[in-house]
Amino acid sequence: MKLFKLGRQTDVAVDDRLLKIGRNNFFHTRESVNNAYWMPILEKGVAKFFANYANLDGGRPEWAFRFLTNMPVKNFRSGSMGDDQFFSVVREAD
Repeated sequence: MKLFKLGRQTDVAVDDRLLKIGRNNFFHTRESVNNAYWMPILEKGVAKFFANYANLDGGRPEWAFRFLTNMPVKNFRSGSMGDDQFFSVVREAD
């Protein structure tokens, strides 16, 4: 997978092995609507990039989006916005 830090791309290779509890239950995850387990595999890649899982404690969602996409992010509070104002912000970012 490709991850980005300070604008630099890093390729990280991870396997698809996940911890299983019992016969059909994976630890701390479940499959997506298309029967994929991409989220824990993505988490493994990010943990590998930062050396281990212990280094993943904390952070902000906008940092994660930037790290995963290398695209600029904008943080705003949408709870008090009307639909027109919200989509205006989205259009500005596009």
